[in-house]
Amino acid sequence: MCLLEPDYRQVMDDQHLEDLREQYFDFKKLKEVIVLNADEHRAANWDKNAQVSQTLIERLQSLPLTECEPEDLGEKLPGGSTIEIEAQATDVYSAQSGKWYDSNSRTYQLFENGLSVTLRGKYTSNTVCFSCTPSVLTETLVNLVSGMDYYFWDTGQSNILWLNEQPENRIESIAVFSQGKGASQSRKTVQGFITTESPFYQLWLALRHAKVTSVENVEAFWEEAEVECKLVLEAETYRLQLLNNALRIAPEGGEEILEYTLDESSPQRIAQATAACFGKEGELGKTAEKK
Repeated sequence: MCLLEPDYRQVMDDQHLEDLREQYFDFKKLKEVIVLNADEHRAANWDKNAQVSQTLIERLQSLPLTECEPEDLGEKLPGGSTIEIEAQATDVYSAQSGKWYDSNSRTYQLFENGLSVTLRGKYTSNTVCFSCTPSVLTETLVNLVSGMDYYFWDTGQSNILWLNEQPENRIESIAVFSQGKGASQSRKTVQGFITTESPFYQLWLALRHAKVTSVENVEAFWEEAEVECKLVLEAETYRLQLLNNALRIAPEGGEEILEYTLDESSPQRIAQATAACFGKEGELGKTAEKK
């Protein structure tokens, strides 16, 4: 019996690790692949079908990992070192019903000696840690993830960090204020809960996928803006303003306000989506076009 016991324990350990891999590295019904760079306040929301996204998934699944404690991971890597992956659950709602699908998301944070994985469902969250030989981790994953971040930045495709830190379906409602630069007392407000067929959903997508060319800290919001929104997400509420090709955003109650410079097409898409929320398709878009 004593001779067999070590083999038995090894089998149990191997099975436990295999179970963890199945739970934390299973990407069936893949929906989103996003690289987050908290240091530079930007995100790279990649097409899930892009070859580089598929390569990332394959490399995550192939990493030689061992479960470990958080203190074994060392320092968190700088720059684009966080990966947000969302997968649809099996019990999805029909898109025709306008209801959200159930989904789970996984956040992979890269460290010197491995990575942590946080699995989030609608009401649950759990984190496990895995160690990996640093040279293998760098060659297999770190260089690829950093490249995905820098490619989006170099080609002007980066997105707003705070709007991409949570899965797409974690948005709960949007309140939209004003229809132009009128005085505050003349501004109108519309609010909508997000369904896949709602104009507010299209506004959410326009904001989430807006392309940014630069970002800086500013001291305050503008007194007047072309578009102003309140975005209610599960984990945070944000105030957002759009004026010409600049967008300012901050979490509710937060001290940091960021200003993003957008590419030429993003303000137009946001303005048109905002107009649709007011039931006046294209009105804001035409206004923005004249500026």
